[in-house]
Amino acid sequence: MLAHLPLVVLYFYANLKGNPGLDSLAVAVAWAYLVVFFVVVPTGIPISIEVVTVFLAWLLIVFAGVEARNVEDVQGDGRMGNETLAGWLGPTGTLALELALKLAGVAIFWGLGGSRVALLAVFYMLLVRGSRSLTERKRYTQRNQKI
Repeated sequence: MLAHLPLVVLYFYANLKGNPGLDSLAVAVAWAYLVVFFVVVPTGIPISIEVVTVFLAWLLIVFAGVEARNVEDVQGDGRMGNETLAGWLGPTGTLALELALKLAGVAIFWGLGGSRVALLAVFYMLLVRGSRSLTERKRYTQRNQKI
């Protein structure tokens, strides 16, 4: 039953879209929950302060990433009447928020598991950034191809 939390978030997401930051927080909760849930349940690790702290670290990292993506759609959200945190902060403020939250998440991982664990989180973020760059490059190429 608990594995269905992301579906609940998806159900309410449209209503959250007009509340700056809440939509990103809902997505971050769902992703962080999935990452932690699918490690805790099969391994039988008991819920502890460490598990909650890992959840918090992922929450910060994912929230930062979602808000960073919202910068690209500020105009579209504005046309739809949706205010976003990225719209309030602007590109520079959103970048500062992204960096601060991701650094906080990495620092939490460092505190829990040392440099290797923190480097795994950094590697994950680099993979996501690389995938995003490839996707953007492909979209740009497709848009500019002549039919």
